[in-house]
Amino acid sequence: MKNIVTLIIAIILLTGCKQSYIGDFEKNLDSIYINLIDTHESGMSIYYTFELKNESERTLEAVELLMGFETLQEYKSSGHPNNIMFNAEPDEEPFGIEPNESIYYRVEFPIGLVKEELLHLEQMEIFMKGYFEEVNAMNSFSKSGNIEYFEKSIQ
Repeated sequence: MKNIVTLIIAIILLTGCKQSYIGDFEKNLDSIYINLIDTHESGMSIYYTFELKNESERTLEAVELLMGFETLQEYKSSGHPNNIMFNAEPDEEPFGIEPNESIYYRVEFPIGLVKEELLHLEQMEIFMKGYFEEVNAMNSFSKSGNIEYFEKSIQ
């Protein structure tokens, strides 16, 4: 009987901790913002600058950011990918993005290499992945959506 009571208490404690961790995880993920800071055209490319702002309670590690555009429906059905994505490069390689810190990322969109008529250029998509605190599978996160989903609304 004593073992059963101990087992029940252990399950309750573990379940409670897991729920708390999940809530904390979601709260921290929702506190990472990406804002489009600048767009300019030069030569055969469009350059985008993004600010990633960590307003979570956790340090972000090994953050990767991709930016792209959705392919038009008529081209998806003919075998084109759903999105054309480009890797965003950080201005500096961070060892970690601490709470309340920002880092800037830049993307070059090569106009000449991509057929613009294939894409929804007004519908920018972002994909972000990384880790909270340390790089391991338990701390990994990812988030994707249009740029409005990532931006912090200014009230």
